[in-house]
Amino acid sequence: QVAQVLRQCGNRVKLMLLLRKVKKVRHLM
Repeated sequence: QVAQVLRQCGNRVKLMLLLRKVKKVRHLM
């Protein structure tokens, strides 16, 4: 169960980082 929670948290962090990168790219565009 702990492993599943860590995976979910990791996926959320990855999504947040991707969204930040996309926002930065849009501002540069």
